[in-house]
Amino acid sequence: MVSIMDRISQIGFVPVVALHDVKKAVGLARALEAGGIPVIEVTYRTAKASDCIRAIHRECPHMLIGAGTVLTISQVQEAVDGGAMFIVSPGYDEKVVSYCLENRIAVIPGVSSATEIQRAVAEGLKVLKIFPVEPLGGISAINFLAAPFSGIQFLPAGGIVMDNLGQYLANEHVFACGGGFVARTNLIEAEDWAGITDLCNKTVQTILGFTFAHVGVNCGTQEKAYDCMKFFKEAFDQPAVEGRSSIFLGDRQIELMKKPFYGTNGHLGFYTNSVERAIYHLGQRGWDVMKESIRYDSKGGMQSAYLQGEVNGFAVHVVKR
Repeated sequence: MVSIMDRISQIGFVPVVALHDVKKAVGLARALEAGGIPVIEVTYRTAKASDCIRAIHRECPHMLIGAGTVLTISQVQEAVDGGAMFIVSPGYDEKVVSYCLENRIAVIPGVSSATEIQRAVAEGLKVLKIFPVEPLGGISAINFLAAPFSGIQFLPAGGIVMDNLGQYLANEHVFACGGGFVARTNLIEAEDWAGITDLCNKTVQTILGFTFAHVGVNCGTQEKAYDCMKFFKEAFDQPAVEGRSSIFLGDRQIELMKKPFYGTNGHLGFYTNSVERAIYHLGQRGWDVMKESIRYDSKGGMQSAYLQGEVNGFAVHVVKR
């Protein structure tokens, strides 16, 4: 069973919103879902936060709902009673954290220093919000703060925009990102749900960062792979790098397979920022992966995975950039 925290990480981005109108809350949630981001953090910066959480929980049963800017235990109780599934706070409050842990409520407290991270580690927390990340130094700050604390990951917020989202999510210490750019106040007030859905679609594209990696050619045998290599070297001056099961040519965009592999004719590879997130989002679009094809790196992270089926005789896989 996938946990709430795992689901957040799979999605990769948490829209952070301050809602003033309950009537608009459900429309917003549905727009986010339609754009491939079925998660929302409703901040306690308005008097209507609890009502909005309750409305979204009632009308959008598949939405992952969080309560943000939570400062007190009473706000935690109010949010959870309304349907909130996780709690996010701007800073580290020991009382809020302890209450959540005692009651098995997913919590992501905010930190901005090594001292606060050490307190969180002592409580057994693995995911922390770093806020405000850009004024603190951005990715450099994340790398420095993560270095002494093995296994800790961050939810950066505060300055996350479309232009830097991909850079953050490509970082191994980043769990997911939070930001408000997909659902700004003017779009919510205008009930521009189509505009928000479009921004979500673009955000998912940025999260995944798909680019073409290489084409694999099933040569059938090692001898035929060598024949192909000889042709490309002599005709097009393509350098070759030989591995155990294949030969890469040129800038590694052509892979000659020495023995039969996935795909009738071969395979097409696409780079992505995260294989885990790619599997989730591709699954939401209706394409599943072959579980037996998943490969892992030395740290246990997914390195590559093949989709089920073929496209015109070619298998398709995603590989971590």
